[in-house]
Amino acid sequence: MSVTLIADVPAIQKERVMQKVQENLLEKRDSEGNLQFPELKCSLRIFLGYLFWKPVRNFKLEDHVINYEDTKLPLPDWSDPDALRKITSETLRCRCWRKDAPLWEIILLSNVPKSHLPKNSGHGSLFIWRFHHVLMDGYGRFKVLMQLFGKFDKISNSAVPSAVSIYDEKMTWSKLQSICVAPFKLAEIWLPLIGCPLKIPPIFSNGNKILFHATIKFPMVDLKAIRMKHNVDLTSILVAIISGGVRRFLLKYNQDVPNKLGIMCPMPMPNHPDKLPNYVSGGVFPIPLLETNNINRLREISGGCSTFRDKSIVPLNHFISKLPGLFPQFVILTCRNLFSLPPLFLTNLVGPIEKLLFDEISITDIKVGVNMPKDGPREGQANLAVSGFNEYLESNQHADELLEYCKEEMKELESLIVILVPIPVLCFFYILRQTVALLGKFILGLKIVPLFDTCLAGENVYGKEALTTSVTFVADVPSIQRERVMQKVQENLLEKRDRGGNLQFPELKCALRPFLGYLFWKPVKKFKLEDHVINYEDTELPIPDWSDPNALRKIASQVLRYRGWRKDAPLWEIILLSNVPKSHLPKNSRNGSLFVWRYHHVLLDGYGTFKVLMQLFDKYDKVKDSVVPSTLSIFDEKLTWRKLQSICTAPFKLAEICLPLVLCPLKIPPIFNGNGNKILSSATIKFPLADLKAIRMKHNVDLTSILVAIISGGVRRFLLKNNQNLPNKLGIMCPMPMPNHPDKLTNHVSGGIFPIPLREPNNISLLREISLACSTFRDKSIVPLGHFIGKLAGLFPQFVILTHRNLFSLPPLFLANLVGPVEKLWLDDIPIMDIKMGANIPKDGARGEANLSVSAFNEYLESNQQADDLLEYCWEEMKELES
Repeated sequence: MSVTLIADVPAIQKERVMQKVQENLLEKRDSEGNLQFPELKCSLRIFLGYLFWKPVRNFKLEDHVINYEDTKLPLPDWSDPDALRKITSETLRCRCWRKDAPLWEIILLSNVPKSHLPKNSGHGSLFIWRFHHVLMDGYGRFKVLMQLFGKFDKISNSAVPSAVSIYDEKMTWSKLQSICVAPFKLAEIWLPLIGCPLKIPPIFSNGNKILFHATIKFPMVDLKAIRMKHNVDLTSILVAIISGGVRRFLLKYNQDVPNKLGIMCPMPMPNHPDKLPNYVSGGVFPIPLLETNNINRLREISGGCSTFRDKSIVPLNHFISKLPGLFPQFVILTCRNLFSLPPLFLTNLVGPIEKLLFDEISITDIKVGVNMPKDGPREGQANLAVSGFNEYLESNQHADELLEYCKEEMKELESLIVILVPIPVLCFFYILRQTVALLGKFILGLKIVPLFDTCLAGENVYGKEALTTSVTFVADVPSIQRERVMQKVQENLLEKRDRGGNLQFPELKCALRPFLGYLFWKPVKKFKLEDHVINYEDTELPIPDWSDPNALRKIASQVLRYRGWRKDAPLWEIILLSNVPKSHLPKNSRNGSLFVWRYHHVLLDGYGTFKVLMQLFDKYDKVKDSVVPSTLSIFDEKLTWRKLQSICTAPFKLAEICLPLVLCPLKIPPIFNGNGNKILSSATIKFPLADLKAIRMKHNVDLTSILVAIISGGVRRFLLKNNQNLPNKLGIMCPMPMPNHPDKLTNHVSGGIFPIPLREPNNISLLREISLACSTFRDKSIVPLGHFIGKLAGLFPQFVILTHRNLFSLPPLFLANLVGPVEKLWLDDIPIMDIKMGANIPKDGARGEANLSVSAFNEYLESNQQADDLLEYCWEEMKELES
């Protein structure tokens, strides 16, 4: 390997360099008085098959600090524009190491014309530090150079390893679990390498192994823009750029592009020792070379890189890379001959952050060279360099061409998608809505329905398909006293006041009232609580047939579908059902009863639901322990320049995820003949939380991603079983809670719609792609943006929202992830044994407390048995992810 420093003087004095090397490197001692770099005066010695460091007796420094003229290499032809490239190739390939001599040297080349050194003020000179990789790694290389330049105190600021080891801090039970699952995480990345070719077939026919290379400069600001835009690390960007460039290069020369190709990507280990070892981590992982969408390729690569940067993976990789050193040299050589290294190799090196001076000589540029027989990008000071033997790069022109493709790849990743927001139209409807709100307040004395809630009322609220939600509590007593429930509702909800003395939940005594196209909350004059806390027998719904094992499911469907809301009445009620046989309630000790809280979604969201119910159950102080939103907003703390940049790039991040939805079908074709009667089938399956946590730790993903992957994998299997065509991608709506939920009844959510790759047979790849989308929606800058976009629809009058809903249906899949209270609930002295969620949504949906429930109309799930089958497929999907 080599590092070339370009000095802004015609010549560097050899004697001065030798003096610096002697004082700052060879004689440098550590805190214990030992030589810090003894290997610089040692050669390799083989003994019984293993290598040892042997001090050189007659070490002469003048043999290792030499002028270029003394190397016996061809003198440069400065009329050749590629002269500097040839010098690099010749110093790496044509000058071999001597036996019984240290494996490093410094070559000084004087009087390099300014035409070859664009950053210099005049003629310059080269300082070439050349060494074998057995001596040190990239971080050690700069450590030695900083020592040589008297900048050792600046090393920590120059090339600090960004990786972190799990062993750096105090050991905990969670860390121990991470260490145990680390080998399985690593195996999942490495297994696809079995199908990757070990070598790219030669493109050009030549056996003389001439090394050609080129360098291109990428502005750091562009790389940072890509990093912020796509929320990925620098290594992922470089791997994506070079793999995209290689793909274009192979296609241009009519080569077969393999599906996946292995890339070796070393990463620095933390706590690098102050000596000359190779102390790195990282590893080999496959890149999807056939993937035409460079955004998808970048995301998949980012998933691999994030795994290699995992605290538990970093030390494991380092340990695995040390294992071959246990074998004698002939075994290692035999393996290298039988199994070549991956076709691509990436070295990401960052140079010093401040300008270097050698005495008073200014260093204007730094170039890194590696004698590697493959394409490999390496980064230093925003430079991307590539090198390859002439069977892959026939000339330096080909190297330039490859880097030009890399540049195109970077520009595509950087290019901003122009989002045309019809601001004048939005402004017009904003002014219109505000005007109507003021008229409603002064003429009718009413309060307008909030923006986000308005969207959820954009339907026939009083019809069978209204967006009704229910929460059912299973009590361990044969009956619940209606009078006691009414008293609880009156005291804890209807009469509850906030700190300002106002009613906390006034909407519970209000009905919807349209006025000039917008909805208002209108207080009901003759509100009767007994009309909203009722016994099941008074609902006019069919009496349950307890001999039917699906009786509870039918009750849930009937409560949601066949009991419509009354006009001029509040959109909530509590239904009490007594004497439910124990055979239907496995957690009960005897016959039980049901407490069904039913409401329209315009009133409140899932977080608000549990907030109200905890208030009802006198557990309001436990709400934060029960369902705390895990998302964060970028506006939560002090605004900084970096946050402002994130806010500006958030719309483009969101657009990249949402744009593929254009190709997604708006609806899955009916599977069964539902006869238009829209019967709601449903089922629930229990997933042990321990299993979900195991998947989360194993794959380093969030719970929402796991649930989306499980339900999408189950839907895929269900469609295949019923001989349905699988769409390539399918949209899923995935609401996520907003932070700082107000203490009132409102819909305060974020999230959004994104596509899931339904045809992806590998459930690990499916989970990773879903996780990347979910992580974007959880981004601090995306969370408030998603909420803001949801509120924009509320600017329009109801007829506009209704027209849009009729023309464009919601996505085929809908996920609501709700987690219940953390401790057992009691209604007075009555224990609540179970909680069940229900939603009148004609699509599949998963929801909480380690239960996965699914509901769909009978044109998709012909019966409750079909719903059971679908959840059985989801169970299989979960077990495969867990295994």
